[in-house]
Amino acid sequence: MTVRAATCRAGARLVLVLLLVVAPHATGDSPFTPAGTRGGEEGNRLGGIPRPGLESFVTPLRPSHRVAPWPPFRLSTPEREGMDADQLAEAYARAAEIPLMYSMLVVCHRALVAEEYFGTPGRGTAKPVASVGKSILGALVGISLEEGFLVDLDERMIDYFPEHDVPGLDPRKRDITVRQLVQMRAGYPFESTTEFFDGLTRSANWMRYIITEWPLVREPGSGHDYSNASAHLLSGILTKATGMSLLELANRYLFGRMGQPIHIWPRDPQGYCVGPGDVYCTPLQLASFGQMVFDRGRWRGLKILSPQWVADSLEPLSSTSYGSRIWPYRNIRYGQLWWQAEVGGREVVFAWGHGGQFITLVPALDLVVVTTAYNFVGDFTENSWNTEGAIMQLIATDVIPAAD
Repeated sequence: MTVRAATCRAGARLVLVLLLVVAPHATGDSPFTPAGTRGGEEGNRLGGIPRPGLESFVTPLRPSHRVAPWPPFRLSTPEREGMDADQLAEAYARAAEIPLMYSMLVVCHRALVAEEYFGTPGRGTAKPVASVGKSILGALVGISLEEGFLVDLDERMIDYFPEHDVPGLDPRKRDITVRQLVQMRAGYPFESTTEFFDGLTRSANWMRYIITEWPLVREPGSGHDYSNASAHLLSGILTKATGMSLLELANRYLFGRMGQPIHIWPRDPQGYCVGPGDVYCTPLQLASFGQMVFDRGRWRGLKILSPQWVADSLEPLSSTSYGSRIWPYRNIRYGQLWWQAEVGGREVVFAWGHGGQFITLVPALDLVVVTTAYNFVGDFTENSWNTEGAIMQLIATDVIPAAD
């Protein structure tokens, strides 16, 4: 049932669309095989573990693992939440002009005050969210610790992959810990070109390639390098520790408990869900996830994450290769699979996906902003950065000031 729909334009009031029932589905292409879509025995098993299907969405949960009710947000207006409605309307008008931007949602004081989609089917459509998936992966690490699947963050990576502890292995890799992978301080290089992805996708075994062939550039623990390799290793570790794929783990303990199960998480040739990202989510799922993190791991009265895990994840731990400035963002830092920066004199925390996928948290303003765009798979040229930079500029100079 649709209550009412209207388009946000400059100078007009922002009117929201409320769908009382949402059934997310996925569209778009991915270079990977989505989890659960390949037929036959090989497609339904992961290292001897049955692969999750739709039945995993209704797996009985312990009483403490209730599912949150729908709808996810109360609805409000910018004015009621103390925002400048005209300024926010202007921001949406500018957003509509950014090439390949898909959506923007604004949540203020836990209320959805603005929501718009640009050239896509709308709120029920899930798209691959690129490296925003790393922040989701980080939540799954925290859940695995809380549930006792992981002993602690100082477990060694290689202990989960004894089959790849081969003669001639760089001995430093035997010292890499789960903590270093989560903090992107494991010694793997910053991957700013297609070299890593080309090598990875040509490999018949991604984990073996990362562990035995992809070189380290520094001693583990000695510094930060943004690393897709580290994220994929975490996927393998969680799968082996829990006996579940990331898709099943997320639906049993994260998105499923939030009442918004996800349906596609691409996987590698061995069936491990792709740790670096490209899980399919709707913008509303991203906004819900962001608000849950903002609220120290609680969602609609349910504890989803440990408050301490959230605090540790958002704590700036490392300076980054981006230095002191990227577009209007200053003092770029990294925590545990979350970014931090200063924007207009305010501290922000954000999940960042290539091409313009962002979950931006502004603690001082009680504000969550979600944007999605085309994810430019394999494109690291100015084409992708132009869209991405325009969206970062929009958030910094148009959306955040409307709440100030």
